[in-house]
Amino acid sequence: HTPLLPPQVHLNGQHDCVTDVQINYLSLGSGSKDGDGLIDELIAMLAEQLQGEWLLGLSASESALAFAPPDAQQTFSGGSFERLAPAPLGLVASAGSFELSGEGGAKKGGALQLRIAPDSCRLGPLPLPASAADEELLYLDPVICVTRRGGSADVWVRPAAQRASARADALEA
Repeated sequence: HTPLLPPQVHLNGQHDCVTDVQINYLSLGSGSKDGDGLIDELIAMLAEQLQGEWLLGLSASESALAFAPPDAQQTFSGGSFERLAPAPLGLVASAGSFELSGEGGAKKGGALQLRIAPDSCRLGPLPLPASAADEELLYLDPVICVTRRGGSADVWVRPAAQRASARADALEA
């Protein structure tokens, strides 16, 4: 393990990653003090692992796969975020607060929700309306984060993963 990365979360016997961060509230004893404490602890550990810089690798919908422009990225620090994400007319810059929660329970399948609440949004110099959005956190490990909003999923990677991949490509050439 690299000292720069937060400790990994281990669930369901998996090593070094959370392969499915959907919480089954029944198996964790939802409603009980111990179950709620376990859920809070898991959410705190995942929020810690989410901190730092992420590069957008690709976005996938039911009918399309789109690789992201190289400048698309997001950074989480404390309870704040900054994001530069692709939109039809270019990259949209947004900044504000975020929260990771287990809200929704059985209604949303117990999925962890990443609530993005931008204070500002811009397309180049043009201000855009800022509105909060909920994303499901589907997968998280020290190198990859997968979120879903509506019918689209985004795959985010750590910058170190991109550099390692570029080095491997250079060695093969």
